[in-house]
Amino acid sequence: MVSILLAFTVQGQKSAPVFHDLRKLGAALQSPPKLSLGLDSRRSFISNRDVKMLGLRVSMDFQNRARLGFGLYFLASPYYRLFDQIDAQGLPTTVRHKLQFTYISAYFEYVILSSLRWEFSMPVHLGIGDVGFAGLGEDPKSVLLTEATLLGSYKIFPFLGLGGGVGYRQILAGGTLIRENFNSPTYSFGLKFWFGYLYQKYIKKQAPIEHQQQ
Repeated sequence: MVSILLAFTVQGQKSAPVFHDLRKLGAALQSPPKLSLGLDSRRSFISNRDVKMLGLRVSMDFQNRARLGFGLYFLASPYYRLFDQIDAQGLPTTVRHKLQFTYISAYFEYVILSSLRWEFSMPVHLGIGDVGFAGLGEDPKSVLLTEATLLGSYKIFPFLGLGGGVGYRQILAGGTLIRENFNSPTYSFGLKFWFGYLYQKYIKKQAPIEHQQQ
């Protein structure tokens, strides 16, 4: 399924492809960062069922070489499971409850290659969150997880392109059953918008001269 990725960045790129030297990453991290905001969409599997995860990312971009930030993610697909319970009259009944899966993560994204049109990067997330069924009467289970992904994007226009990636989600702590059901490959493919280009070209350019920075 196609998903839509949104990113808000303000930065420039060189025209020739550049493979970034990991040994020079320290110098890039000492440069003034730029704010990057985005909506993140990816698909994965829970108990072998295909689901969508949505998230909001806030990060600092260091010379288009690395990004450090946080993300808030939640399960966007309706996921229900049937449970056998005893009703108020003491009779056995079957009730459907909705799964809730949310987590917040810190992440580091290293840009492997970038050019005027192409970018390949590898973000690594470390997150903590809750898993549980709404209305079941039990406290949600806390989980510690990590995700590693290889992302790629291609700009068709300066503000519009295609993006995609593959990765894996690993539950580090939270119980054997949760690990069996939530450890999963992840994937994404969709449109990607660079609103930073539109901001620079049509909004910042129209700002009064006294408010522009040299």
